[in-house]
Amino acid sequence: MNRLDCFAIGQNGALWHIWWGGTFGWGDWEDLGGKPVSALNCITRGRDRIDCFALDDARELWQTWWDGNRWNKTL
Repeated sequence: MNRLDCFAIGQNGALWHIWWGGTFGWGDWEDLGGKPVSALNCITRGRDRIDCFALDDARELWQTWWDGNRWNKTL
């Protein structure tokens, strides 16, 4: 499937995500939470896997990842 994922920091300080799915078009913006205060780094390690990392407002490593079905997060 053709897919493009975009990330942004919202006005509420949280990580937001939107995706484009070819003939499906654009999905809706979704709030992924967290309060990233450093540069956000997102990588893909394979089909249906996206990992995003940043420091949160407590200066701890924050991670959220897509597993092909839903977003997950750890602190």
